[in-house]
Amino acid sequence: MKLPKKYHEIHNYCLILHDHLVLTVDEIEKNDLHNVKINFKDEKEWEEFNQSEDTIEAMKDFGYVEEYKTLALRQLTIATLAEFLHFIYEALKTSEKGKLSVTYTLLRKPFKEILLLWEWIIVDSDSFFEAYENDSKKFDLTQWELRQKIKKQLGDVGFESDMLELDLICVLLKTRYMVLKAYGINRFIWLQRKSTIRLNH
Repeated sequence: MKLPKKYHEIHNYCLILHDHLVLTVDEIEKNDLHNVKINFKDEKEWEEFNQSEDTIEAMKDFGYVEEYKTLALRQLTIATLAEFLHFIYEALKTSEKGKLSVTYTLLRKPFKEILLLWEWIIVDSDSFFEAYENDSKKFDLTQWELRQKIKKQLGDVGFESDMLELDLICVLLKTRYMVLKAYGINRFIWLQRKSTIRLNH
């Protein structure tokens, strides 16, 4: 391993966290938690539904919109979590070889895109579905308005919580969005990556 020895312990801990999340994905799939159960009105409706070629459209046509949204969220979450973990694993492995510019490039997608996607779903799932289904231009994870809305709504949640929860939310917000914080993700991904690129060139 080409990483300095002082980083070995935290690096190994990150791998352990990664492995635990992989096990979580496996358990979700094993127990079929990424699907939903539909309580049909009667056998006739079930037979008509079962004959549909497109299950998603059938769920909407038969009035099971909430079940459809739950299914979409679960499927999307498990798919993006698996993708998130793939990028994290590859980043950790390239860092072991001292290829830090590649490491930071790999970390951009999970922390700049997938994490934002999850935040969008949490704070405003209705607008997420609207953008996801109807207008590809609105489904833009780089748009400034979306980021500001998420930061505001995550902050509003904090002010409705007790002090312990508020402290935790403040730390999470700072970790997620504050570029000037040494432990901030934005600082870690952008500033460190730029420094690495300058050093490599």
